[in-house]
Amino acid sequence: MSSSRSRAQKHQNRTAFKPDLYGCNKRVSEAKTLAFGGVCTRCKDQIEWKKSFAKYKPLTAPRKCTECTQKTVKHAYHRICMPCVLKNQVCGKCGKKETIVESYPQTPAEQAKEEATFKEGLRALSERERRSLLRSAATGGNEGASERKRGSDCYPNVNCSESGTNLCDACSSDDDDDSGSDAAAMKMILKNDA
Repeated sequence: MSSSRSRAQKHQNRTAFKPDLYGCNKRVSEAKTLAFGGVCTRCKDQIEWKKSFAKYKPLTAPRKCTECTQKTVKHAYHRICMPCVLKNQVCGKCGKKETIVESYPQTPAEQAKEEATFKEGLRALSERERRSLLRSAATGGNEGASERKRGSDCYPNVNCSESGTNLCDACSSDDDDDSGSDAAAMKMILKNDA
């Protein structure tokens, strides 16, 4: 019956819903900042909708996982725990083998372990490589040595083989240890772009 109606709905919202319009309670503010993961696109949209309309209720106690039957589900609206999601590559909410859009956020222990590994790796690098890596990480890392190609595609608008100078790590030999090559490469890029 409702599918045959041709007119628009009678009562339409003039303004968007704001969950914190009359002050923000604790549950709404926690739901805004709460990170979740291991879900497909459809489930991600559903959880985001619940957050934006103040319908999200966080989990108070761990729930039982449907895969391993352990009380390890720590995220609201999830049926499958994080280890089972990662192992089986399924959505943590609906359980379907869909493409996982949101990955699980790292725990503080995992972040500390990754940071310790990174610092240990930095100690093994030479001073030049260390500064180059930290500089590329600070700028976004989109021109890392692993992403550069040998030859004319090393730096945009710069051809290392034609200029006779090796401006990048991919084009330079291993025994060349010129500490100013990164600065020279950046000057050449800026000069050619202008």
